[in-house]
Amino acid sequence: MNGHIYYLACKLLWNPGADSDKILDDFYKNMYGSAADDMKKYYDNYEKAFIDSAEHVANQTPLQQIGTIFTPAVMKKAEKHLADARKKQQDNFIMDRIEKQEIAYGYILRLVQAIQSAMEIIANSDQFWLFDPAGNNPKLHDKYNVCFSELASYIDKYQSENIFYGTGNNYHTKMINKTNMLNYAESDLAKASKGLDKKEYLASTKQTITKPDTTTESFDIWMYGNDWDSGENDGQTYEHFVYIIDPAGKRIEIGALGNLGDANADKVNRINIISNVSKNIIKACLDKNKDIKFLITNPSGAWTMSTFFAAYIMPPINKINNDYATWLVQKKVDWVRQASFGFRELSYQGEMLGENKEYEFLIPVTGRETAVPAMPVFFKE
Repeated sequence: MNGHIYYLACKLLWNPGADSDKILDDFYKNMYGSAADDMKKYYDNYEKAFIDSAEHVANQTPLQQIGTIFTPAVMKKAEKHLADARKKQQDNFIMDRIEKQEIAYGYILRLVQAIQSAMEIIANSDQFWLFDPAGNNPKLHDKYNVCFSELASYIDKYQSENIFYGTGNNYHTKMINKTNMLNYAESDLAKASKGLDKKEYLASTKQTITKPDTTTESFDIWMYGNDWDSGENDGQTYEHFVYIIDPAGKRIEIGALGNLGDANADKVNRINIISNVSKNIIKACLDKNKDIKFLITNPSGAWTMSTFFAAYIMPPINKINNDYATWLVQKKVDWVRQASFGFRELSYQGEMLGENKEYEFLIPVTGRETAVPAMPVFFKE
């Protein structure tokens, strides 16, 4: 696909004062014979698409830019120009060159379709955090799997036809990995993500709390993050401790993150429930804005790769556990938001909690309705 670029560059290196348009005309005539005019339109169509997209394009163009460059209209024109070129050329040697461009066209088309399908999966999922499972709509996954299979077949054609230098490299490898493709789509959707708290949630959904729940005497804090496991191989060390900070700046320890010996929490997104935080602590730590300041610490010398995504102030719930709470956040997050007395959700990337790092965040306490929708029944997939 880049042959004309290399041809032009080499000619200009030999003669910097040469006319670029004439050099390209020479390329099209020698490369495509009687199909030169149609193939010039084919290449010019792509050039205009890059210009119109206003994307800064480099060798490693992020995948999410590809859909803005190669729009359906651009791809339809490319298909027409290739079909017109094929009609006008009978020479087998030149036809082979046109067919290589047809493979390049098919590859780009399937890549765009695969990215768009991945975007649909993420857009229809409750989640937007790094590492999260990507939605649960089987029809969308079926559509994506078809696009993925077709994309993989075109990458095979690229490799077998040796269409351009570097086939089989890491750029191709990551494109035929479903998880990577979904992560690229998540990253694109997350551009506008700035996190969320309950005040913002109530405003955006036009909800008000008309009958506040005043009966709860203690609270559970649902801490959502990645790699909430214990710190050492022996399972005897916590990686993180959690505090509430009162208005005077005093730290009140409420619990630790990483159930000791919990192998299920290693390198996955998971809720860690901190139970039985008393109502008196919550009341004593509310500031004038009705915010509570939380602090996550990492004991000196404890190695960690944890990432923090969200925290929810919840009522005690019968039979709840880390697995059930994780499922609710990943599949029914809107219910969790309504059931909470307040929450803080960070943006897509979350916050890395490295060695010796202390991280503070605020949760606005808005309260919740006395009656919230029934809790969804846990369905372990």
